[in-house]
Amino acid sequence: MALKQILTLQLLPKSHSYTSLSISPNGKYLALTTALQSITIYRISNNTNITSLIPHSKLYTDHLEGINKIIWSPDSQCIASASDDCTIEITHIKYGKLQTLIGHTAPVITIKYSYKGNLLFSGSMDESIKIWNVSASGIYSGSTFTNSSSLLTAPMKTISAHSDPVVVLDMPSKDSSILASGSFDGLIRIFDTQTGNCLKTLTYDKDWAKEGGLPIINLQFSYNGKYLLVKSMDGVLKLWDYVSGQVLRTFTCTASPDSSNDIDMTKNAAKVVSNESSLNGKHCTGISFLYETNNNNKVIIIDGDDFGDLKSWDVQTQTLLDNIKSANRSYDNCIIDLACHKNMVFSLSLNGLLSVWKWL
Repeated sequence: MALKQILTLQLLPKSHSYTSLSISPNGKYLALTTALQSITIYRISNNTNITSLIPHSKLYTDHLEGINKIIWSPDSQCIASASDDCTIEITHIKYGKLQTLIGHTAPVITIKYSYKGNLLFSGSMDESIKIWNVSASGIYSGSTFTNSSSLLTAPMKTISAHSDPVVVLDMPSKDSSILASGSFDGLIRIFDTQTGNCLKTLTYDKDWAKEGGLPIINLQFSYNGKYLLVKSMDGVLKLWDYVSGQVLRTFTCTASPDSSNDIDMTKNAAKVVSNESSLNGKHCTGISFLYETNNNNKVIIIDGDDFGDLKSWDVQTQTLLDNIKSANRSYDNCIIDLACHKNMVFSLSLNGLLSVWKWL
C-alpha cells in the first residue's frame, strides 16, 4: 500500500502565497485560499475511481488583509475564514457573509468548529483563544433566508492560553468538551471548553522552563479522540497519550534541500534545534491521519514538509512507508496544508501546487 498521485493542478496566479485548504465534511467540496481575500471552491468528482476537481464558485470576503485559515462548518454549508485583519468571517456558500467576529487584537491564525457547529474557537498572535457563538448566523423563514451580514459578534469567552502566538487548535471529532492548542512557546495545552480552564500542559523538554522549547506548528486528534499527534518546528512528529502525558510514538525524517539520503528514524526524543537560524523559512506545514478500511483498519500518518516532500507512516510500527520527493525541493514549494478524506489525500503547496493522492 502506498500513495499514488492522480491529479496535479498549478493554481494561478502562481505569484500569490497559498495558505489553507479544507474538505467539506460531506466530501463533496474542496475550498482553498491565498493570502488575499477570496476563497475558491471546487467540486470533487469521483467517477469510477478517477477523481477530478471541477471549479464550482468563488467567495469574496470583506477581509481587509490576507486569510490564514479556512474551515467548513459541520453541515458543509458555511466557511469560516481567519485573517491578518484580526477578524473572522462566516460565509454561507449560497447566501454570502453571515457574521464578522471581532475581538482579537492581532492576526488570527487558526480556527476550529465544535462538533455541533454552534461554537467556533480561534487562536491568534495575541496569544489568546476566543470562543464564539455562531449558531445565529442568519435566519431562515419559510423558503427564504435573511442575511445577517451586518451582524458583528463579540466573543463569549477569552482564554489567556500561551506566551507566544497560538498557531493551531483541534478537538476530538465527536467531543466538543476539550480543546487542544499548540503555540510557538513550545507548549501543547488541553482546555475545558465550558470553563476555559487548562486541564493539562504537555511539553517535550524537561528543561523547558530554563531553556525554552521548540515551537509547535501543528496538531490533530485521532478519530477516536484518545491520542494527539503533534508536530514541532524541527519536523518531528509525536503521538501523545494526552491523558497520561506520555509520548507513545515518535516519527522523524531529517531532511535538507540538497540531501539525497535523509532518513533518520528514532524512537527517542526529538532532535533539538539549538541554532535559531536553522528555523529560518520554516512554516506551519500540514499533517493528517488517514484510516484504511481494506487492510486491517491500519492507521497512517500523512506529513508534508518545508521542501515539498510528502511522507506517510504506519502508526503502529513507526515504519516510513513513503518519502515522495518534490520535483522542486525549496521553501517556496513547502506543503502548507493537507487534508484526508477516506482514501484520498489533498495537498497544497505555498506556491499554489494542488495535488490529489490516493492510498492504494
